[in-house]
Amino acid sequence: PVGYALQQVRLLPKSRENQIVHDWHIEVDGGKRELEFEDHHHNKVVLISLLPGCDKVEIHAYGSVSTTENAGIIGRHGGYAPLWYFKRNTDLTKPGPLLRKLVRELGTDYPDDVSRLHALSALILQQVKYQLGHTNTKSVVEEVLENGNGVCQDHAHIFLTAARLLGYPARFVRGYLM
Repeated sequence: PVGYALQQVRLLPKSRENQIVHDWHIEVDGGKRELEFEDHHHNKVVLISLLPGCDKVEIHAYGSVSTTENAGIIGRHGGYAPLWYFKRNTDLTKPGPLLRKLVRELGTDYPDDVSRLHALSALILQQVKYQLGHTNTKSVVEEVLENGNGVCQDHAHIFLTAARLLGYPARFVRGYLM
């Protein structure tokens, strides 16, 4: 059992140009909602405290959202972080020789940025097979490219690194399988 804990939960989707939230609910079993606020990316955050002695917390988020297909483009950047912030490298997304080679293989003959980035995504999928058990949360881009196997977070890290090298701001947004 846990004596005391606070958890920031970001499970509230935003209405925006290509996504409309009709209704949304978060239910907490084993804890209680303390407060809600908006973070520096304009994400709605719920602060949840765990009930004393709790050994299990269940958080159910559900609702109704309409989306429109827009080739992976979500629209204008919103939030307090400037775009240059999304061009910086991290320990997991440092470009090395294999990443630079991948970008050279991509080439430059594309009618627009969206086509170029979609081609980059396809090239990454060709070069890094989706396969469990070859990487972990600390795997860096160069290791994954050398290995040729990885999972969705590895594909995302390679894409971010290449996009940033090409001059595009890019950020990692965590998804959910369920």
